[in-house]
Amino acid sequence: QYQLTITTLTQAGGTGGSVTPASGTYYNSGTVVNLSATAASTYKFWYWDGNVANSDTPATTVTMSAPQTVNANFLQPVTVTYATSPAGLTYTAGAPHNNTYVDTSVYTGWVEQVSTTSPQAGPSGVRYVFNNWSDGGAISHYIVVSPSVTTYTANFTTQYQLTTAAGTGGTVSPAPSTTYYDSGSVVNLTATPSNGYV
Repeated sequence: QYQLTITTLTQAGGTGGSVTPASGTYYNSGTVVNLSATAASTYKFWYWDGNVANSDTPATTVTMSAPQTVNANFLQPVTVTYATSPAGLTYTAGAPHNNTYVDTSVYTGWVEQVSTTSPQAGPSGVRYVFNNWSDGGAISHYIVVSPSVTTYTANFTTQYQLTTAAGTGGTVSPAPSTTYYDSGSVVNLTATPSNGYV
């Protein structure tokens, strides 16, 4: 007789479901044992490890030609939403996007890289400077998908362009330039006349 050991596993640890028959049972040499994997609530069956007849179906068999160890893998699907604030800016989450992206193909424990660029141009005289990701990550970083955090937003600060110039007869401060300032900034302007001008 040979012993059959059955375990369960998820990408993030834990069991994710149940299996039959019970692990640790001995079977006569040559016995074909029916295996069945049942996913727990919020999980789904993924695949079997081991010398099973079909690794991709929850119900399969294993032939006891030697001690066998099989493992039922389960996934916990998670729906993750990616976006920017303001909306419509570009970022990468698996692929480039410039609108809200809802990913239903990931699961707990999945590792994904999210990134964006800064600054990004807006309408004439407007640009957007990266502030933070909603999870506190850097402009480019990896996330580990979890049911506890399902939305990742790249937050940007809106900046407006200020152009200063001075004609004949004086100077201006800030010096003649084209500079961007955060929305809401109060910029001190000073015009200084040259001798003989007001």
